[in-house]
Amino acid sequence: MNTQQDENLNLSGRWDYVRGKLKEKYPHLTEDDLRYDGNDSMFVGRLEKRLGGEKRESIIRTIKTL
Repeated sequence: MNTQQDENLNLSGRWDYVRGKLKEKYPHLTEDDLRYDGNDSMFVGRLEKRLGGEKRESIIRTIKTL
């Protein structure tokens, strides 16, 4: 499900920092898991799938607070 919240992650210009912080918080994520191609919804969906119990909203909140 694509929400307005997904579309406003504002990752451009700070992607390397966000990727590093996500890797610290979730060390089991692979480089493929952390691949960002500009599509926020697909990226969050991939993280949601890999993180299992993490809810979409929690993932988005984590990214936005970095």
